[in-house]
Amino acid sequence: MAALTSLGLTGVSPNPRCPRKECAKTDRLATRTFNAAARAARMGNALAITLASLRKTLSRDDQDARALLDAALSSHAQLTRDVGDAMGSAVLCRRQVWLAQTSLPEPIKQELLNLPVAPGHVFHPGSQEVLDRAERAAASREAVQRVCRKPASVVSGASVGRYRPRLPARPPLRGNTPQASGDRRFRPPDQRSAPYSRSRGRGGQQRGAGRDWCAGMGLEPAACPVPQVLRFLQSELDQGKAASTVKVYASAISAFHQGVDNGPLGRHPLVCQFLKGARRLRPGRTLRAPGWDLPTVLTSLTVGPYEPILDADLRSLSLKTAFLLALCSAKRVSELCALSVSDDCLRWQAGGASMSLWPNPAFLPKVLTPQSINQVLEVTQFQPSSTSQADQDKLLTLCPGAGNTGSFEGSLYQEYGYVLGCP
Repeated sequence: MAALTSLGLTGVSPNPRCPRKECAKTDRLATRTFNAAARAARMGNALAITLASLRKTLSRDDQDARALLDAALSSHAQLTRDVGDAMGSAVLCRRQVWLAQTSLPEPIKQELLNLPVAPGHVFHPGSQEVLDRAERAAASREAVQRVCRKPASVVSGASVGRYRPRLPARPPLRGNTPQASGDRRFRPPDQRSAPYSRSRGRGGQQRGAGRDWCAGMGLEPAACPVPQVLRFLQSELDQGKAASTVKVYASAISAFHQGVDNGPLGRHPLVCQFLKGARRLRPGRTLRAPGWDLPTVLTSLTVGPYEPILDADLRSLSLKTAFLLALCSAKRVSELCALSVSDDCLRWQAGGASMSLWPNPAFLPKVLTPQSINQVLEVTQFQPSSTSQADQDKLLTLCPGAGNTGSFEGSLYQEYGYVLGCP
């Protein structure tokens, strides 16, 4: 392999030698190590046969000698495995020495190095398939480079390996009319092309747009080459489409495309690099939750319809309890809904200073760990630091265990058996 990539076809021989003198010395040392380990394995095999034969000659009464031979055979088995590991390491060492002298890309080298060790071969017989696949990929890149070298709308830069889509030089036309927006999907019904498949959803619209573009270029949609597909995706990006929309176009085209290099079009390296570059140039906007003020929410929970507790309906009381428990415990919704007020799952401390809640024994949490199964929730009484009696009474209504002061066990919770009133 090294002779083929470094010396060319004229330097290939049945017994190739390492092109570099230093690597040749390392290869010879690794070969000697492998041969020595192989001889040790052969002698060990003969020794194991001898020990097994000797054990058969012993009588059944000689248990001590039998036990000694069994221990020797067990130790020899471990020794044989270690010798095998040494032989495999020697083969991988030779494989690394030969790969270090090649001009193959690093991913191809790593893939060849990770192939299983085959007896009698430095490289696995499947290495030729890996090299053929790499050669086809290189030929495809060269073809794309030749086709896309002149039109700057597809490839920007001299390297095809670092393929990145370009941003449009000027913003697209904007307007309220379909003609100003320039989108094919808003053409009149008599001018709109039928989608390639029967799908009437978003994917069918993208496939219809792809067919229109191929028809204008005189290409077959199912066999359109990769450079032309990239030109179409770049044209959609120039019109101001988002990266996610361009990805939908690529997926829709790949659904009916016959594929490239024995694989789907959407997984072609150049298409993947294009979509990756589009996401970097136009990252999506993250919709964040609107900000809210915690003191305002807590103040709202101290008035109606949440207070007084005896006049509150079950829904309002459940919402308030769920919010306060979630705020204090940071538990999941399912874990909060599983909290029970049955006699086995609810314990009040003396004087109502705190209470202990357990989930229903039949509840299984999302993450099954010994710490999360049947985990107790301790709720202590809220002690406000306000000096005003009115403020203290108002803040005490924010205690999740305040239901004890309002005949907790006689409230509507007992009708359902759950803290949040969920049957």
